[in-house]
Amino acid sequence: MQTSPEGRQLIEDFEGLFLSSYHDSVGVLTIGYGHTNIGNIPPFITPGMTITEDEADQALSNDLAKFEGRVAKIMAGVDLKQCEFDALVSFDFNTGDLLSSSIDDKIKAGNIDGAMATLLLYNHAGGQVLNGLTRRRQAERLMYLGQVDQAL
Repeated sequence: MQTSPEGRQLIEDFEGLFLSSYHDSVGVLTIGYGHTNIGNIPPFITPGMTITEDEADQALSNDLAKFEGRVAKIMAGVDLKQCEFDALVSFDFNTGDLLSSSIDDKIKAGNIDGAMATLLLYNHAGGQVLNGLTRRRQAERLMYLGQVDQAL
């Protein structure tokens, strides 16, 4: 399964497009649509680096391939709808925590309400609640629940 255009739009909208490298809210060197050096996926970012929009799009595609594979592996045996898959890819792309959270276990147990309540708790960075993360988790919840238009 691959991220749909709507799922990619959700990620792009929340990550924003930055053609020059910058340090995110927790100090991670970032470029494009949330691309980092974590995971060893090109391009490899250096301070002061710039890229084109096409390069940012390609970096996001490369990153999404990794997270799509992770979500597929973590959620093996669960028949996910496209919107559910997209929401989980967005969450894992942003946090890297799908496997270490209890969200996957709750979904597998059929406890969707519990899974979505847990997802909403992931709105902190650097020990602080961030409004952008709160909005993103709410949008991911809406997307997971099939309310794609409202999520976007």
